[in-house]
Amino acid sequence: MFKVDKYRVYFKHYPNEKGEIILDFPVTPYKGYTECYIVEEDATGVEISVNSGVAFCSIHDQFLKTTGRKVSLTRALAKFNKFFRAKIWRAYLEASRK
Repeated sequence: MFKVDKYRVYFKHYPNEKGEIILDFPVTPYKGYTECYIVEEDATGVEISVNSGVAFCSIHDQFLKTTGRKVSLTRALAKFNKFFRAKIWRAYLEASRK
């Protein structure tokens, strides 16, 4: 988890979750996924969900938290402008070094 201005970004990992992605045909099975949440705190301290992203791990790949974080963060940031995305990525890289 890390904070940028009034936003908080955090991740949830589900390494043993199995299922299928049913977006098109054929159905794609997965073995684990990572969710990224971007939330904003209002003046009263209540968190409001701004956006989220999900990264699914293929059954042929090894589940890696770092890869899941990067992919899900990229998807969660898709609707924001370049300046905001760069600011979030700098904060993420700084937080991941610690």
